[in-house]
Amino acid sequence: MTGVSVLVLTFNEELNLPGCLASAAWSDDVHVVDSGSRDATVEIARRLGARVYVHPFENFSAQRNWALRNAAFRHEWVLVLDADERTPPDLAEEMQRTAAGAPPAVAGFEMRRKIFFLGSWIKYAGQFNHFWFLRLFRHRQTRYEDRSVNEYPLVEGGVRRLQGALLHENRKPVRELISKYRQYAGLEARETLKLLRHPADTGLQPRWRGSPAERRRWLKHLHLRLPFRGLRKFLYLFLWRGGILDGIPGLVFCVLMGAQEFMLAGELRALKRASAAGS
Repeated sequence: MTGVSVLVLTFNEELNLPGCLASAAWSDDVHVVDSGSRDATVEIARRLGARVYVHPFENFSAQRNWALRNAAFRHEWVLVLDADERTPPDLAEEMQRTAAGAPPAVAGFEMRRKIFFLGSWIKYAGQFNHFWFLRLFRHRQTRYEDRSVNEYPLVEGGVRRLQGALLHENRKPVRELISKYRQYAGLEARETLKLLRHPADTGLQPRWRGSPAERRRWLKHLHLRLPFRGLRKFLYLFLWRGGILDGIPGLVFCVLMGAQEFMLAGELRALKRASAAGS
């Protein structure tokens, strides 16, 4: 076994953070970077033994990069968690064992994520076997691409995959999730407008024949250029990916994912109109 540090970014996460930190108790080095929570998030983090930093929030990429540069990690390997995520025991054991035996050429590991919604595992609409997340890496060889939301970690070295999966379950009320999706839609709309007008190298390039992450970025760019994004997202998850088999929680989940795309389209139209009026 080798030591693995844990990094969690927070803002008003008093409902989710206790479960997250309890699941990370296997690590002897847990860091929480808070961006000015107004609830009991910071007190909970300190009470549960995490080292807490408070840093003003600019965007997700800048916050994560600040954490990687400034947190005093005890170990070379860092696991990045969201406050609404958990690490089950089998994944914790696999990460420590795999990191201990990783050759120098390997700098990161991807893993899948089980999404729980309304108390149920969204096995099909959550695309469990289709999305892999790069969450465990050598922190000195990693930076996040310059993107305000949906940022991707760029590692200097090879990337492999783990068999275990993170558990994701946001315990906040649905109304707060909708507010969160609206915020993300606004940020994503700004990134989309920048991309359409001034293509820039943020690090992760959209390539059909590239890595799985690059292919997802390519498909996302294609998706953004087609009409009826909200409806297409719903039908894709509910019918094509099998969300209909996830029952009522799956239906509600697919509706929310479609609504997020609808909000993104609306934000993008508003930005385009404002930009045209200004010019």
